[in-house]
Amino acid sequence: MLKRLIWLPLEVILAIPQDRMRKTVDSMIQHTTFQRDRVILLLLRATGARLSEILSMTAGGYREAGHACRALVVNKGSYGREEKMVYFTSAIERELAKYIRDERACHDPQGRKRLCDLDDTDPIFLTTDGTPYTRAAFYYHWYALFEQAAKRYHVAFSPHDLRHLYVTKNLATIEAKANGNEHVEQELRDGFRHNALQQSPLVSGQPRHWCKLPVL
Repeated sequence: MLKRLIWLPLEVILAIPQDRMRKTVDSMIQHTTFQRDRVILLLLRATGARLSEILSMTAGGYREAGHACRALVVNKGSYGREEKMVYFTSAIERELAKYIRDERACHDPQGRKRLCDLDDTDPIFLTTDGTPYTRAAFYYHWYALFEQAAKRYHVAFSPHDLRHLYVTKNLATIEAKANGNEHVEQELRDGFRHNALQQSPLVSGQPRHWCKLPVL
């Protein structure tokens, strides 16, 4: 049975030292049993996307993006359409490719190892039974990983709170770049709001590694 989710007020989340949240997630990533969960945690940390958006990623959405290091996902309020672009680094791209080639292929009903062999509607993330990975299934593994890491770093937060951390980090970057100039800060904030709809790493400091989508 899954534990009850703990939803913290935003002011409580923001009061948690960011370095402790980062170290907690780093520890969870390091100790994952499944490649699948490692990739999902990496994506949650790097993109600021919702958990539901990451879990619902399909082969078609990945291909339709047209480039490596990005994917189209179903956005909140998009009525099931894959129209929101999420961006990630080339290091995460390699982890995702490895997952599709190795662990996912073991659980794929047809044993497919390459992205180009998957149908557009096929989910990227699968359970060990070969079914789409659900939110409830992810939380089962999240709690197992989080329990040990949280004891060490004395924090409490949910996957959704990583989204708040992502936004807060970017807003802090904006303030630093503006250096007290209100006009510049407002322009950067407006730019962030626009690009956040597409999850662009415009102000996040994440490296851009654009290249043609590889055949996986």
